[in-house]
Amino acid sequence: MWGKPWEWLGSPREAIRLQKELVGSIELKPLEKPVRFIAGFDCAFIKREEGEFIVAGGVVWDSLTNKIVSQTTVVEKVQFPYIPGLLAFREMPAITKLSLHLEKPDLIMVDGHGIAHPRRAGIAVHIGIWAGIPTIGVAKKKLVGTYEMPCEEKGCQTFLYDRSEKIGIVLRSRTGVKPIFVSPGNLINLSQAIDVTLKSCLKYRLPEPTRLAHHLVSLKRKEINV
Repeated sequence: MWGKPWEWLGSPREAIRLQKELVGSIELKPLEKPVRFIAGFDCAFIKREEGEFIVAGGVVWDSLTNKIVSQTTVVEKVQFPYIPGLLAFREMPAITKLSLHLEKPDLIMVDGHGIAHPRRAGIAVHIGIWAGIPTIGVAKKKLVGTYEMPCEEKGCQTFLYDRSEKIGIVLRSRTGVKPIFVSPGNLINLSQAIDVTLKSCLKYRLPEPTRLAHHLVSLKRKEINV
């Protein structure tokens, strides 16, 4: 256990106000220590007669041995509507509960965005500020911004811009596959976020922490739907 549950009972308007306030607490700075243990978080949603449910999965991956040191899932009813840009308020209550059953990591990777967000407050920002741990957002799709497509080779990258501001990197994590969108959340800078992400991409498009969390969520969804 290294965190505590986080709940949100406010309105969408209040959520937007909170995001604007969070931005002032973001620290994009060099890592203070080497990264070995990386937590990965992923979520999926299931609609049932009794309502909509979230399945959240978390793993802590040892980047030195390429092994999972702890993992867990949480299933609970969703309390916040789907609104673009406010994903954190749907996922954070479940994700923070995962920390109660995971080893404390050196860094957190989230299937979502960090500062590559209209208000610079993606879910990786929320989690990074809540946990006080370096956090990276690794998303499969762009939420905001413009970019040039990187070359086809693994490691090729281009900047993601919102107007003239650099808010992330479009990274080719594997040769010949679609790029991923990487942005820092908190307590790490952009160049180190790219370095950690690329080193965590072993055989697949997604880095191991979020890939393993996604696999865990998929298994839990199948179990629930049996």
